[in-house]
Amino acid sequence: MAPFATNGAFSVGRGLPSTDGLEDTGGNGRALAVHLVEKKQIVKEVNSALSYNERMSNATIQKSDSWDAFCIANVLFARLDDLSDANPQDIYWTIGQLVARRNSIVKHAATLKNQLHQRLSYEYFGNMFLLANSFKEFFENLYENEA
Repeated sequence: MAPFATNGAFSVGRGLPSTDGLEDTGGNGRALAVHLVEKKQIVKEVNSALSYNERMSNATIQKSDSWDAFCIANVLFARLDDLSDANPQDIYWTIGQLVARRNSIVKHAATLKNQLHQRLSYEYFGNMFLLANSFKEFFENLYENEA
C-alpha cells in the first residue's frame, strides 16, 4: 500500500491499523501528536534528518510543504518498524516553555539595566561637563568628590 498524506498527518497501512507519522512532535506538531495519542492512534516520530535525506536522494530537489509531506510519508512507509512511537511528554514541554520565558526575562532585565546605566551616565556626567567650561577645568583637581 502506498503512503498518503492528509493535513500534516501521514498514514501508512500494511494490513495493520493506520499509522500516523509526524516530523515535529516537540514544537508545533506537539498538539496534533497529543490529540492523536489521546484518540488511541498509532503515531510515529519521523526524524527530520531522515526526511532531509529522503528529499536529497532525489534527482530534483524541491522544497515545498507537499514535497516534505511526500518525503515524510516515504520514510514512514520504508522504516515503519524502526521509527519510535511519538510520546509527547508534558513535563519536557513545560520545562522548555519555562526556560524560554526565563531567557526572555533575563534578556529584558539586562536591556533595562543598560538603559538605566546609560540614562544615569548621561544625566550625571552630561550635566557636570556642561557646568565646567572645559574638560581640563572639570578634572583640574583629582582629589575633589567630583573626580
